[in-house]
Amino acid sequence: MMSRFFADAATIMPSLMLILFLAFFCGVIVWLYNPRNKEKFEEYGRIPFKEEPHGGEK
Repeated sequence: MMSRFFADAATIMPSLMLILFLAFFCGVIVWLYNPRNKEKFEEYGRIPFKEEPHGGEK
C-alpha cells in the first residue's frame, strides 16, 4: 500500500511543484510591482550612489 502511495506521489509531485513555483513567482511579481513599494525600491536603487563618510565606515 505504501509503495503505491509513493508511486502516485512521484507521478503527481512535479506538476504540483510547478504550480507551487508559479504561484510563488506570481506573488513576488505582484509584490514587486505594487505601487506601495515603489518609493522603497527607488531608495534601494540609489544605495550604490550614496556617499559614505570617510573610510566607508558609519
